[in-house]
Amino acid sequence: MKRIYFDHNATTPINNKVKRAMASICSLALNSSSLHYYGRNSRRILENARYLIKNNLGVKDTHELIFTSGCTEANNLALSNFPEIKKICSCIEHPAVINVIGEGIIPVDNNGIVNVDYIENYLAENNTKKLLISVMYANNEIGTIQPIAQIAKLAKKYDFIFHCDITQAIGRISIDLVDIDLITFSSHKFGGPIGSGALVYNKNLSLKPMIFGGGQEFRLRSGTQNITAIHGMATAFKSINEIKENFTKTKRLQKHLEQSIKTITNDVVIFGEKTHRLPNTSSISMPGVSAETQLIFFDLNGISLSAGSACSSGKIEIPRIQLSMGYSQEIANNSIRISLGPNNTIEDLNTFIDLWKKLYLQNN
Repeated sequence: MKRIYFDHNATTPINNKVKRAMASICSLALNSSSLHYYGRNSRRILENARYLIKNNLGVKDTHELIFTSGCTEANNLALSNFPEIKKICSCIEHPAVINVIGEGIIPVDNNGIVNVDYIENYLAENNTKKLLISVMYANNEIGTIQPIAQIAKLAKKYDFIFHCDITQAIGRISIDLVDIDLITFSSHKFGGPIGSGALVYNKNLSLKPMIFGGGQEFRLRSGTQNITAIHGMATAFKSINEIKENFTKTKRLQKHLEQSIKTITNDVVIFGEKTHRLPNTSSISMPGVSAETQLIFFDLNGISLSAGSACSSGKIEIPRIQLSMGYSQEIANNSIRISLGPNNTIEDLNTFIDLWKKLYLQNN
């Protein structure tokens, strides 16, 4: 049986250039804290990667970058700081954000777009208080692209700390990080290795570490750096325009998928279809069939996909994203995520569409 992978928002296969780059140094002694030749060589690889990534992201000299084990750690480091100020986030943030802040209070509309007016009204009412606001660039479950430029303008106007998780946006769409104070991401969503991520932060902010030890990463993230993974992440950034161009091609596949599904039944729900989304992401609710039933059915037929975030210890969570958009519990419970990659084909999608139709007709 041919296996078809439709879960690229969970992780992408490692890019071949990245694989070769990591293989070229993985046999070296790589501890950048050592003072001898091998340590200095490690430090050179580390700082070259830091410079390349910052330059590629287009962040200003006012910002610094520290390497982490991934976006979850970076989010925790960013948001666990500033205990003296109020933190708020959108109701569709990743668990690595929402579980640190406590709850998401910024609402979204029925297209899954953050309500900017709510943010401005909140800021106007709380203008005497220092705030941190967290809104992701693109949602990992439904793919909606958020109005980050508008929120960044508000950050400049009202002087709040702005955090943005850009993990799902890198290598999928063009991004603008102007006036964002805290930027977090992982590399395995765009062909880099798992276990590598970063926090980019405004140097005017006073950050304290979560992990203590030898004082690596500007004393904000102790522990010997994973130079091999960091080098792999930097290599992925070198190819980011090519990666983005390849992901842009999935828009054609996304359109084919959604149009084909809608010919099967008018009752299907495609979340966020009327707004700007990532070109590879479709969140679809099958009438009358639970997400769990769908996942099992498709997996048994060789297709790997998910019901939402893949960072929830292998369990199907309450579909809070779809519920926050105003959909019923039943529609939300029947939603699955198809996240395409550059290597997927029309033939892959036609196989999925035929199976989707079969399962739908069996249950309706």
